[in-house]
Amino acid sequence: MLDTPLEEAQDMLARAQAIGARVRENEQVILDMSTQDLEELRKDLADSVAVASAAIAQMKRLLADRAIP
Repeated sequence: MLDTPLEEAQDMLARAQAIGARVRENEQVILDMSTQDLEELRKDLADSVAVASAAIAQMKRLLADRAIP
């Protein structure tokens, strides 16, 4: 069965929180990464934020459309 958009958003939030926790737990490992690996990690995280931001913007538009009589 497919997740609802709400379930997907809740799963995304849980994954983002887990990523944040792992970053804090593994600071030294991250500091020891190569510049190339760090850049790839930064890009992947930035891409994830961009996708989430686009989804948030779409939700705002849907909510605004709902509010228009």
